[in-house]
Amino acid sequence: MQIKSIKINFPFFYAICFYLIFISNIFIPPFDIGLGIYFRFVDIFVPLSLLLIIIDKNRIIPKSFIFFIVFALWIAICLIVNHSNVSYNDFFEFYKIIKFIIITIITISYFKYFPHHFNLFIQITFILLLIINLFQYFNIFHFHDLIVPYYDPSLLHWSTFGKNSLGQPGPKRMLGTAGNPNNNALIFLFYFCWFLWSMFDEKIKKIKYFQWIFLFLSITAIILCQSRTALVIIIVIPIIYFIFYHKPIKYLICILLGTAFIFFILSITNKYSIIYFSDFFKNIVESGENIVSTNQSVRGRLDVWKFLIDMWKEKPIFGYGPYKNFFYSYTIYSENEYILYLWRYGIIGIILYIFWYLFPIIKYENKKFKIFITPFYLLFGLSMMIAAITNNPISHPMISTLLAIAMGHHFALRKAPF
Repeated sequence: MQIKSIKINFPFFYAICFYLIFISNIFIPPFDIGLGIYFRFVDIFVPLSLLLIIIDKNRIIPKSFIFFIVFALWIAICLIVNHSNVSYNDFFEFYKIIKFIIITIITISYFKYFPHHFNLFIQITFILLLIINLFQYFNIFHFHDLIVPYYDPSLLHWSTFGKNSLGQPGPKRMLGTAGNPNNNALIFLFYFCWFLWSMFDEKIKKIKYFQWIFLFLSITAIILCQSRTALVIIIVIPIIYFIFYHKPIKYLICILLGTAFIFFILSITNKYSIIYFSDFFKNIVESGENIVSTNQSVRGRLDVWKFLIDMWKEKPIFGYGPYKNFFYSYTIYSENEYILYLWRYGIIGIILYIFWYLFPIIKYENKKFKIFITPFYLLFGLSMMIAAITNNPISHPMISTLLAIAMGHHFALRKAPF
């Protein structure tokens, strides 16, 4: 009796895995399973994706992924050196790297087989995401009251929505499915970068009106999140993109003027909106001296940064390891991923962190190192590097997944060798 071999439609399953990872990452809230651990639905598809990669003989794994092995080894060394403060939750740092690798490989394979399908998918998901965010922002059908607590298990941002530090009416910052206005802005930055790149891709001969609509809607969403860092990013990266790729400056002017117009309209429709942004610049310069803003958010960040840097000076090489319980016990947030990785893994750790963004753009070809970067990865990768000054993008599971997707798209578009 002859047994027929089963043929697996790998392109189909890569696409299914990719879509499920993307959708579950953006739309499905985390679940508290106790012990301070939050399970995310996307993690169900990580082992399934790994199995698919293992059985696919034509799997694509870039050689430069050796970087992740080096990073994991250094984390292990730091854990051994700091064995006295190690707890079980510190080992999730290894899972984070494995998860990032798997999602990147799935994305590479998806764009290899379906290079032109993502545009429609990202437009559909953007519309759905924007609707959900507006439902939360305006509390339509009590969406903010009933649904958002699932997206913000800590209830920190949910309970202070539309209030200032005194509990009085204040600026409303759109929380969305991230449950956090800053991370929500980074999610919309992913869409903004894609819409900006796809509009001016060299294959597009004529820009259509709906592309402008998607771009300006993403800008509107980012401004509603009221993330100062994200606002700076949507001004800076188009300038860099247009200069770097020699795009028509008239379109850049349209984008900048459109951003200013949207900002103005949103400011006059909500009297508290402009306060949050303008307060940041209050008293920056007084009597010719540079003074830190009276804004408590800024002051708190600077205090924590100084605290962590002073601690790092005592252990500059190996740092303190992941040591997650340190932040839980002191109830502090680093709010700067460069300082976080410096504190955790020492001077080598911050070098490896920066290289996490940069290693995909380095190619070794004909016995020479060359730099190659795709426009979308330039936009989103640079956005995340700027965001890391006041946020922790790679440390957040939703944002790191989006970075893995952007990186996978970059590898899929660059030519071999990988």
